[in-house]
Amino acid sequence: MLDVRALGYEAYPAARELRGGPPSAGPICFPTERQVVVTFVTQQAPGPLPRRGQPDDSLPFRLHALFINAKTGHVDATREWPTASNLARVVPALGGRFVVITPDRLMLYSPDLELLKGLDLPISREASRDAWEFLSSQGGRYLLLQFEPRTLEKEEADSSLRGVQLELVDVENLEVIQKWRPKRWDFLTSLSDDRLALKMGGKIGRPEGPFHWLCSPAEPYCRGGRFLDDHTIFSDFLEYATISEKRMYFVSISGELLFSERCPKGDLFREAFSADGRRLALQVFKAKGGISALDIAPHYALMRVMVYDIPSRRWVYTLDAKKQRIKMDPDRFSRELALSPDGSLLGLITQDGMLELYPLPETSPPSSPTQ
Repeated sequence: MLDVRALGYEAYPAARELRGGPPSAGPICFPTERQVVVTFVTQQAPGPLPRRGQPDDSLPFRLHALFINAKTGHVDATREWPTASNLARVVPALGGRFVVITPDRLMLYSPDLELLKGLDLPISREASRDAWEFLSSQGGRYLLLQFEPRTLEKEEADSSLRGVQLELVDVENLEVIQKWRPKRWDFLTSLSDDRLALKMGGKIGRPEGPFHWLCSPAEPYCRGGRFLDDHTIFSDFLEYATISEKRMYFVSISGELLFSERCPKGDLFREAFSADGRRLALQVFKAKGGISALDIAPHYALMRVMVYDIPSRRWVYTLDAKKQRIKMDPDRFSRELALSPDGSLLGLITQDGMLELYPLPETSPPSSPTQ
């Protein structure tokens, strides 16, 4: 365990900071099986957003990163970058590298923390705090950016879209390979390393379009979701279904249902996936309190964290939150849960600011009940 709060860690805000939903990446990631990175943003002294041309030191936020040895739990290095937004992130890339994403610039680093390439972004200062989004493909090959550019034509500035632009970035070369203007904010939910995208509601296609229904919208597994790999999609949970109906669906990109798995008993779920698409970590929460007649929402307590091995279709690990005295807040959009690229390590940050790492079994044990 490592007390990252004592090292300055602050959880990302729970408020919806983006137009389409929560931040595109959480505060914990694994560039490699040997290294875990914890990131957080702090705000500098209050002041107006800087104008273009002012030095980076005048930017109102700092993105911090703790580079931690996954075997020893020791901090090997720390880094920080100025940014105009508290939505700045660090995400894994291919070959153990990682990308620092701020609204001004993308920066590609080697596993040894050497800056390899940089790419300036044309995001407007007015949009940099909240009107920008990004998606990282499941293996880290591409980034999809959606934002308001710095220069707008008059008709665009007068429209509701204000000239929204999308750019597809090849991470390996850190270069924009495609850009286009959509007719609206598309709310894409996932991107594959094969340059396919999923749209909210259950459509699939190239990021720039056109899109078509993954399968019949009448099917419960055709509701969108995210890519596990270039060929497989994990469909969203039916959160509103009864306990007996809550299932996880695994669907091919052609819309064929491959198989489904009944969810563990619980009232709310949060998930994370390994980069190789072979394992799923699932937080299971139980609702407590709440009075629907008075419109009083319940609060949720973490029951357990479970790991599902997708190729063998088995639950291979269970972490009892009560016995381990682990508390996590499901209302945070920061997703303080991650798996290493090969699914051999589970990492999480508790509500108390403790980073905890758990080794996972290499092979699947005999099937065990999910209840």
